[in-house]
Amino acid sequence: TGNFALLAGVRPKEVHEWYLMVYADAYEWVEAPNTIGMSQFADGGLLGSFFCDVLMEQMPGHDLCILNSGGLRKELPVGTVTYGQLYDVLPFGNRAATLEISGRVLLQLLRIATSGAHGPPQVAGLTLRVDRGLDPCPTEDRDGDGSLGTTDRNRLVGARLASGAEIDPDATYRLLTNSFLAKGGDAWRPVLDRVHPDRIRIHNNEIPIRDLIASWMRQKAPVLNSADNETVPTPRLILEGTESGDLCPSEGAPTGHPPH
Repeated sequence: TGNFALLAGVRPKEVHEWYLMVYADAYEWVEAPNTIGMSQFADGGLLGSFFCDVLMEQMPGHDLCILNSGGLRKELPVGTVTYGQLYDVLPFGNRAATLEISGRVLLQLLRIATSGAHGPPQVAGLTLRVDRGLDPCPTEDRDGDGSLGTTDRNRLVGARLASGAEIDPDATYRLLTNSFLAKGGDAWRPVLDRVHPDRIRIHNNEIPIRDLIASWMRQKAPVLNSADNETVPTPRLILEGTESGDLCPSEGAPTGHPPH
């Protein structure tokens, strides 16, 4: 539902409130995570991008960071944040992970992350431009999983690093992400299966991402989301165009070759 709101250009919070008003059996503890939380956020990925900033500060030596919207399950309240409130936002025990990958692989992961199959990516160290009207019904098995689907869409029209440089397909980048994505979640598996295992490291010896962020918050004691202290002043995910709404009869159809 949250992803639908993003694609339709509707505020997820309004959809959440509509559910509670229309359906007598709609419980807020169910609707809030699945409508507001799973959409995190229709704001250019500000909350997760803020978390990426924090993680890159806590774990230096990375070029960029990508987190998934599905790992964020609630809005972060204005003001001083308690651990319980942070837990509500990040209820999963994901660990940090480091991927040493080529720019070519990175661009493929970014293409999947911006395909509309899942919520918008949450990023640090780069800015993305996405045209939601492009490639509604892909005809090329771009992720190599043996079938056609939404993750094969190519809607990424621009990707620049924090320096302003474009991603070099032949360069090597150190990507900070979470254990869910590093294990192939959100359709990353077909791409990461072709990356040497030595290039993928999950930091199981570290505390969960939630606690890394909590540690930073205890040290900095920030008052977040106030008018003079936005979490991320400039959106890093620039959305253009509108979803076509076309039905794609080839969804899930085999491509005639096995996954590799």
